Amino acid sequence: MQVKHRHQSMRFDRPAATIRAALREHRANATVITGTEGGNPRFLGLVKEDDWGLRREPGPHNRDDVWITWDEAVWEERVGWVQQLSDETYDGRRAHVAVQKLRHREEGTRVFFMVHHLPAHIEREFKNQNLRNVRVRAYNESLRTFREMIPRLREKHPNAHFVVTGDWNLDFHKPWVAKALGDRLRGTGLRKAAIPIGTKGSHGKRLIDWALTDLKGIGNVLPEIRASDHRPVALTYTIERDDSPDVDGNPE
Repeated sequence: MQVKHRHQSMRFDRPAATIRAALREHRANATVITGTEGGNPRFLGLVKEDDWGLRREPGPHNRDDVWITWDEAVWEERVGWVQQLSDETYDGRRAHVAVQKLRHREEGTRVFFMVHHLPAHIEREFKNQNLRNVRVRAYNESLRTFREMIPRLREKHPNAHFVVTGDWNLDFHKPWVAKALGDRLRGTGLRKAAIPIGTKGSHGKRLIDWALTDLKGIGNVLPEIRASDHRPVALTYTIERDDSPDVDGNPE
């Protein structure tokens, strides 16, 4: 069975009507939506919707930047939380991840959806590993957190799958990016969702919004929308029926 996921890196300063229109279109075509730039106080009122669950938590250092919403008719809510990925502060913010475990009501499959917003303006400095750059340090620490977190969650939730998505601020069209992420996330079981030949960029020519997963996954970049300077990304995963008992240990 296939499940549909949309990722949308929003723009916090766009008119409310354009954000509502984007969310409405995404909900018509997906059962899980992940996104960033949800920290504007008005965003909660825009993203809340009857019969859709929501993971978005306020807090310091732009904690509410990341969010996940899901169709409650399709997915049953399990454990979820938001956590800081790095102690490094840049522009008054820190990298966070929103985490939500969902159980597919029809198939029984459990999936951890995770969405992050990693430091921007980073590509050259990250490639060269300039550790004097606070953003490089924040990025590296965030990846270390994922590398430690996901195996721990696999132990506590042995039947769950993982989708890690967000605004990576690194261009997946460049081969060195996939290698660098693969090296730093070794042992997590994650691999990039398939990128079809001819896939456009999600931010200009750069494909910086994408997903790593242990499911069979493929994606495509959708046309530009008024709600953001990022094009939305549509992702499809293949899941199989799972009737094994669910295990919900403590999140961390």
